[in-house]
Amino acid sequence: METFPSASGRYKMKAAAIDPIEIDMKELETLLERARAGPLSEEEHQKLKAAIATLGYLVDLIEEKGTTIQELRQLLFGRAAEKTRTVLKDP
Repeated sequence: METFPSASGRYKMKAAAIDPIEIDMKELETLLERARAGPLSEEEHQKLKAAIATLGYLVDLIEEKGTTIQELRQLLFGRAAEKTRTVLKDP
């Protein structure tokens, strides 16, 4: 993953460098508690690392005045697909 130092001292990642992972808040909370109890597995470490990197990247984007809510949504959830009503339009 390629990172670049930002003006705030944080590291910024290129948007394309963020590999999406499927993880929910409950799983992150469980990982956090596991980290307190002992060492994490490599897979757990990678998930926690990705979540923290994503949070830092989003904070940097939000701090930039030119970033819009729509751009953040597209980054997090991808571009919207065609509308169902357009695809299933009656002839």
